[in-house]
Amino acid sequence: MPESQKPSRELTERVEMNKNIRNILYIDATAQIGGAETNLLAILRDLNRSDFNPCAVLCPREGPLLDESRKMGMKGVAIRYHSYWSKKPYLFLKTMRELTRVVTSNEVDIIHLNHQFLINFSVLTSFFTRRPLICHCRGIEGDRFMNRYKRWFNKATRIIAVSHAAAANLEQYGVRPEKIQVIHDGIDVSRFNGSARSNVLRREYSFSDDDFVIGFVGRPEPEKGLEDLLVAARDVCMREKKVRLAVVGEPMLPGRDYIGELKQLASHLGLNGKVVFTGFRDDVPEVYRDLDLMVLPTWRDAFPNVLLEAMASRVPVIATNVGGVPEIVKDGETGTLIEPKDIQGLTKAIVSSVRMANERKERIISSAEDKVRTHFTLERQVREIEKVYREVAGGISLGSAPVRSAKLRSCGQ
Repeated sequence: MPESQKPSRELTERVEMNKNIRNILYIDATAQIGGAETNLLAILRDLNRSDFNPCAVLCPREGPLLDESRKMGMKGVAIRYHSYWSKKPYLFLKTMRELTRVVTSNEVDIIHLNHQFLINFSVLTSFFTRRPLICHCRGIEGDRFMNRYKRWFNKATRIIAVSHAAAANLEQYGVRPEKIQVIHDGIDVSRFNGSARSNVLRREYSFSDDDFVIGFVGRPEPEKGLEDLLVAARDVCMREKKVRLAVVGEPMLPGRDYIGELKQLASHLGLNGKVVFTGFRDDVPEVYRDLDLMVLPTWRDAFPNVLLEAMASRVPVIATNVGGVPEIVKDGETGTLIEPKDIQGLTKAIVSSVRMANERKERIISSAEDKVRTHFTLERQVREIEKVYREVAGGISLGSAPVRSAKLRSCGQ
């Protein structure tokens, strides 16, 4: 080859460097943005792009998650899922053909399922394309789900459980422990701090400066114990006249007006003017800075990141002793733990927090903040996930890899 036609040394080095970059496909069971999706977007922003390329995010339909992914330079792909057991089983074959096409056309090296839902479709896609599958288990499921899908989990290459409680839940149903690795979620602590009060809620809802504002932040759904919180709020307000409650978040319950149900209950309990429902907000760090207390009375939860956010924002927390919550909150040291559905215990805990001496409150919130900034950072979580990527990528057989062109690899193009 004439010297003038030989590729430059710089181009050769760039091609060789890109050969070592692993393309990751992310699959999510929803196009909406909840806690799992918020964490996924944070992971994508912090991923080491010199080693890993988050080439595409796949959802069942168009929505905010795909919009945000595209803003970050990734492909956003919407594929509708059809079960093999549907009235038209040929549509299942169409689904699998589309999933396989996404993997091969984007030269995917690793499939990362962002939630345990769609585990069956993801395992089959992994099998047909011979790509390793990582399943991110972000929930604690019961018999109905696990008895149906437990066999699929053992076919994943690796399972990331967000807490030891989530890992124990999987093992209880026969998932092999050697497949499971616990990686606690982390948050971008730079976004949350306990600086001066923001007053965003107080201005918008005409709360006074001396009102004690209790917040629930998250996805309002029945299992989060919001009915318990409203009943407890009625009892608290009988003793503490300056208490107000803000429910922050939007439910994802198709066909059900859950917020409407909560508003009716609040009215029935005589809480008009005492409680507000803000819906979705994109200023959550500022919301935390306007709270005097964060309460999460959930009945089950694998690892609620809202507790990390509140603690990093120096907001005292009360939460139920379920799932992975005790892995975040230590009762009496970094917050208060109560039993689920214990309305009397919840009422007592809130009143105690309202009346807590400043010295003790400062000790608790400082310990909580330190715990988050030491153990639950996003950087730590992402580096641990990248280690898993390297381990599963090391098992990829060169003969099984899709045929790659000589061009620079970029799934986003």
